[in-house]
Formats: sequence, C-alpha cells, structure tokens
Amino acid sequence: MLDNFHIKRIASGDRLVFKRLHEEFFERFYIYAFSLVHDKEVAEDILQEAFVIYWNKRENFQEILPVKAFFYTIIRHKALQLYRNESLHKRILNELHWDESTPEEHIMMAAEITGQIRQAVATLPPQTQKVIHFSMQDLKVDEIAKEMNISPNTVKMLKKAGYRALRIQLKHLRPLLLYLIF
Repeated sequence: MLDNFHIKRIASGDRLVFKRLHEEFFERFYIYAFSLVHDKEVAEDILQEAFVIYWNKRENFQEILPVKAFFYTIIRHKALQLYRNESLHKRILNELHWDESTPEEHIMMAAEITGQIRQAVATLPPQTQKVIHFSMQDLKVDEIAKEMNISPNTVKMLKKAGYRALRIQLKHLRPLLLYLIF
C-alpha cells in the first residue's frame, strides 16, 4: 500500500512508484469517473488525463491524501466539462438513479471502499480469491464447486476463510459503510 514516502519518491520523478500508484488507484478512480460519465471509454480517457496532469504537478505533492483529493477533483472537473449542458447532466443523474442531492462524498467513498475491497481480495490465496469472486457474483456453493472443479466442502471452507480474512483486513471500513447507508 502506498504511503507518503512513495508520494515523495514520485515527486522526485520515480516512474516505477508512479506506475505502482497507477496500478493501485486506477480502479477506484475509474469507478468514480464512470459513476459521473456512465461511459467506459470516456471514464478511461478522463483517468489518463488525470494521471498525466498529476505527473506534471507531482512536485507539489508530498502526502497521499492530497494526491487522492487532487485526483477526485480533476476527475470531477473533467467530467463536468463534458456535461456543461444542464439537461444532459440531469439525464445522466436520472440514469444513475441519483438526484442532484446525492452527496458527491458518497460516490467518492463508494469508489474508495470498492478499491480497498478489491485490494484486500487480491491479498488472498489464488484459490480463495476465485471463490470470493464467484461468491460476489452470487454463484451458489455447488456452482462454484463445479466451475472450479473442487468439492462443495472445499468451497465452503475457502469462502469462510476468505470472508474472515476480509473482515479483519477491512474492519476500518465499517464506520464508512454506515455513513453511506444513511
């Protein structure tokens, strides 16, 4: 997980750490961008622009939190540039089943939480990762067992161990989940 030390290395021009930043945060920023524009290609374009802008301004950052805030701001700004037309903006909000009162913080938090969950799942052993991914797609134990060519008991054991590990790794997210619900 990246920290302030890594951000300082990026500020000094370390491209390998910048690549790691890209890999670690791309998905959560993509979720946020996609939630704003509802178009895969446009969201990816916005992100590429955001990473270029950050690289060009990297010397201004020494800590991770301002970097995240910078990305969310750039993504929002770029998305709003695309949708200056008020009626189009309202149509997009309707398609997302949100109204204009949906707090933007909720969208950003959802993107952050999703990114952290996916990161945590990636730390699990490969077979456990597969079980968790299938489980998150609402596949039943028997379906997962058939798909992975393992016994249902093995699926149950891996699923239980995986979710236990995720609960431990992600316990810091519980207060945020409550905030998003209300």
